[in-house]
Amino acid sequence: MLINIAKIDKNCRVLGPGKRYIIWVQGCFFKCKGCYNVEYQSFEGKILIDTEEIIKDILSVKDKIEGVTFLGGEPLLQAKQLTKIAKKCQENDLSVLCYTGFEYEDLKGMKNKNVEELFKYVDVLIDGLYVEELAINREFKGSSNQKIIYFTNRYKKKDFDVENLYEIEIDENNLHIKGFYK
Repeated sequence: MLINIAKIDKNCRVLGPGKRYIIWVQGCFFKCKGCYNVEYQSFEGKILIDTEEIIKDILSVKDKIEGVTFLGGEPLLQAKQLTKIAKKCQENDLSVLCYTGFEYEDLKGMKNKNVEELFKYVDVLIDGLYVEELAINREFKGSSNQKIIYFTNRYKKKDFDVENLYEIEIDENNLHIKGFYK
C-alpha cells in the first residue's frame, strides 16, 4: 500500500516524548496562516513509498527510538496507510503520536472508518489547526488552541508539560529546522 510522504526523520527529540521516528505526510487542504510546513501542503506525489518499506525501516531502528510521530501535511488524509504503520509500531512496543488539523470532536461525528481504525493504535493525538496568533512554546503544540488527547495510559500530562524546543539539521544542500518555534 503506497503512502505519499514529504520526509522521514529517524532521530528527532522535539516532536513528542523521547527520541522519535517522524513521518511527515504530503498533502493538506487546511493551509493555516503561518504554517511551518507550507511545502508539504501540495497533494502532488512527493515520495511515494510502500508502507511495508517504512515499517521495515522503523523496525530496523526500534531499539534506538521511543516511538513514531505522524504529522505533515495532514496525516488523517492518509489514515488507512498510517494505520498499517501504527499497528506494527504498537505490536513492537513503540508509541504513536499523531498531529491533525481536525478537531477530535468533529472527527468523532464524521464516523470515518479509516480514522477510527487508526485511533485504535494512537497513544496521543494533538488536534486543531495551527493559529499563528495563538503560537506558544509549550507541550509539543504549535498554538494554544490545540488539544492533547490521551487515548492510552502510556503518557501523562507531565510528559507533555515541556517547553518546545527545535533542532537544526544541516546537510550538504539544505538547512532543516524541526520542532515548533515562534
